[in-house]
Amino acid sequence: MAFRWAGERRTPDATYEVPVLRIDDLVLADSPVVLIQLDAGRKQRQAITGAQATIRCSRPGLIVETVRDDATIAANLVPLGYAPVGMVGPNALFVAGPERDVS
Repeated sequence: MAFRWAGERRTPDATYEVPVLRIDDLVLADSPVVLIQLDAGRKQRQAITGAQATIRCSRPGLIVETVRDDATIAANLVPLGYAPVGMVGPNALFVAGPERDVS
Protein backbone atom coordinates (compact mmCIF):
# COMPACT_ATOMS: atom_id res chain seq x y z
CA MET A 1 0.00 0.00 0.00
CA ALA A 2 1.44 3.38 -0.93
CA PHE A 3 1.45 5.94 1.83
CA ARG A 4 2.71 9.52 1.96
CA TRP A 5 3.30 11.61 5.07
CA ALA A 6 1.87 15.14 5.06
CA GLY A 7 4.40 17.56 3.61
CA GLU A 8 6.52 14.79 2.12
CA ARG A 9 7.59 15.17 -1.50
CA ARG A 10 5.76 12.78 -3.75
CA THR A 11 7.98 10.08 -5.18
CA PRO A 12 6.11 7.82 -7.62
CA ASP A 13 7.95 4.66 -6.62
CA ALA A 14 8.09 5.30 -2.86
CA THR A 15 6.07 2.88 -0.74
CA TYR A 16 5.96 2.24 2.96
CA GLU A 17 4.95 -0.77 4.98
CA VAL A 18 1.81 0.09 6.93
CA PRO A 19 0.55 -2.24 9.65
CA VAL A 20 -2.95 -3.55 9.12
CA LEU A 21 -4.96 -4.22 12.27
CA ARG A 22 -8.49 -5.48 12.77
CA ILE A 23 -10.85 -3.15 14.63
CA ASP A 24 -11.81 -6.16 16.77
CA ASP A 25 -8.19 -6.43 17.92
CA LEU A 26 -8.09 -2.77 18.98
CA VAL A 27 -11.34 -2.53 20.93
CA LEU A 28 -11.51 -3.91 24.46
CA ALA A 29 -14.32 -6.43 24.88
CA ASP A 30 -16.16 -4.34 27.49
CA SER A 31 -15.67 -0.96 25.75
CA PRO A 32 -18.81 0.27 24.01
CA VAL A 33 -18.31 1.70 20.52
CA VAL A 34 -20.86 4.27 19.36
CA LEU A 35 -19.61 5.13 15.87
CA ILE A 36 -17.16 3.68 13.35
CA GLN A 37 -16.10 5.66 10.29
CA LEU A 38 -14.52 3.55 7.56
CA ASP A 39 -12.40 5.08 4.83
CA ALA A 40 -10.37 2.05 3.92
CA GLY A 41 -9.27 2.78 0.39
CA ARG A 42 -11.72 0.42 -1.36
CA LYS A 43 -11.24 -2.23 1.33
CA GLN A 44 -14.43 -1.45 3.25
CA ARG A 45 -15.71 -5.02 2.99
CA GLN A 46 -12.51 -6.32 4.56
CA ALA A 47 -12.66 -3.63 7.25
CA ILE A 48 -16.26 -4.61 8.08
CA THR A 49 -15.14 -8.24 8.32
CA GLY A 50 -12.39 -7.20 10.74
CA ALA A 51 -14.95 -5.41 12.91
CA GLN A 52 -17.61 -8.16 13.13
CA ALA A 53 -17.36 -8.76 16.90
CA THR A 54 -17.37 -5.02 17.67
CA ILE A 55 -20.34 -4.43 15.35
CA ARG A 56 -22.33 -7.34 16.82
CA CYS A 57 -21.58 -6.36 20.42
CA SER A 58 -21.85 -2.53 20.31
CA ARG A 59 -24.19 -1.98 17.31
CA PRO A 60 -22.42 1.32 16.44
CA GLY A 61 -23.48 3.68 13.69
CA LEU A 62 -21.30 3.11 10.63
CA ILE A 63 -20.15 5.86 8.30
CA VAL A 64 -18.75 4.13 5.22
CA GLU A 65 -16.88 5.75 2.37
CA THR A 66 -18.98 5.35 -0.75
CA VAL A 67 -17.34 3.32 -3.47
CA ARG A 68 -18.28 1.47 -6.65
CA ASP A 69 -19.37 -1.68 -4.79
CA ASP A 70 -21.82 0.06 -2.45
CA ALA A 71 -24.35 -2.72 -3.08
CA THR A 72 -21.80 -5.27 -1.87
CA ILE A 73 -21.12 -3.24 1.27
CA ALA A 74 -24.84 -2.90 1.99
CA ALA A 75 -25.28 -6.64 1.39
CA ASN A 76 -22.63 -7.31 4.04
CA LEU A 77 -24.29 -4.98 6.56
CA VAL A 78 -27.95 -5.99 6.09
CA PRO A 79 -27.41 -9.48 7.62
CA LEU A 80 -25.95 -7.70 10.67
CA GLY A 81 -29.21 -5.77 11.11
CA TYR A 82 -28.08 -2.53 9.45
CA ALA A 83 -29.84 -0.34 6.92
CA PRO A 84 -28.65 2.75 5.05
CA VAL A 85 -30.37 5.83 6.45
CA GLY A 86 -28.66 8.72 4.71
CA MET A 87 -25.44 10.39 3.79
CA VAL A 88 -22.77 12.19 5.81
CA GLY A 89 -21.13 14.30 3.12
CA PRO A 90 -20.14 11.80 0.42
CA ASN A 91 -20.28 8.85 2.86
CA ALA A 92 -23.15 6.45 3.55
CA LEU A 93 -24.57 6.20 7.09
CA PHE A 94 -25.79 2.79 8.25
CA VAL A 95 -27.59 2.16 11.55
CA ALA A 96 -28.95 -0.90 13.26
CA GLY A 97 -32.39 -0.66 14.76
CA PRO A 98 -33.91 -2.81 17.50
CA GLU A 99 -36.26 -4.40 14.98
CA ARG A 100 -33.23 -5.38 12.90
CA ASP A 101 -31.11 -6.56 15.82
CA VAL A 102 -29.44 -9.90 15.22
CA SER A 103 -27.48 -11.75 17.87
